[in-house]
Amino acid sequence: MNCAEARPLLDACLDGELDLVHDVAVEQHLETCVACRARRDRTIAMTTLLRARVPRPPAPTALRERVQAAIRAEMPTDDAVATKIVPMRTRPPAMPWIAVAAGIAVLLGFAFALLPTQSQSEGLAPLFADALNSHRRAIIAGPLVAVASSDRHTVKPWLAARLDFSPPVLDLAAAGFPLVGGRLDYVGQRPVAALVYQRRDHRIEVFVSPAEGESTPAWSARDGFRMSHWTHSGMRFVAISDLSEPEIREFVERLRAGEAS
Repeated sequence: MNCAEARPLLDACLDGELDLVHDVAVEQHLETCVACRARRDRTIAMTTLLRARVPRPPAPTALRERVQAAIRAEMPTDDAVATKIVPMRTRPPAMPWIAVAAGIAVLLGFAFALLPTQSQSEGLAPLFADALNSHRRAIIAGPLVAVASSDRHTVKPWLAARLDFSPPVLDLAAAGFPLVGGRLDYVGQRPVAALVYQRRDHRIEVFVSPAEGESTPAWSARDGFRMSHWTHSGMRFVAISDLSEPEIREFVERLRAGEAS
């Protein structure tokens, strides 16, 4: 696929509207084409900015009523349903079907037991996509950090003064992940603390916001970035980086160990 073929498909690719064949072809083209990657990143940055800044007014009451009326008009009435003739079928013996259903239930149980993280990650797909867009926008348009400091006692008060919560800020320099600084951003349609760490020439970003419950890390990967989500002590954490999988997992383990201490 060349630039002329890929560029008309970029918006549909970002919105997840392409079929598998075209989606793979566009992604492969983006891996080798700097110009199309820049066009895609500008689109992501603009889309994220509009979602964060432009208000979304609710639909007018009159419009909702017209849509509901149209839906009701398309639904069959009870009388229409009653007049339909349903052919009789001979009922098969119950026991074989019960055995098959039980077998399927057992197999599904094993599948869900073996793949809890994948199911959880699928439910977090919109959050992961939003975090990736925010991370890309900060890298492209800047600033990646608004308060540049390796001292958590400088970064934490700066963020707490500008948010309605105080995010945990850990010093992981001894583990090889020094703190670079932080900024404010938007993820999941709410303000978050964005903490930036470093590993050689790689940046690791952690978005922190209030959340209920406790959860272990769920993982996802897209466009060369690896992302992890978990909740702990009233906070949600979304970590993202282009580090290798072993290194980003080490970072998350170190960060979670620091939170628990």
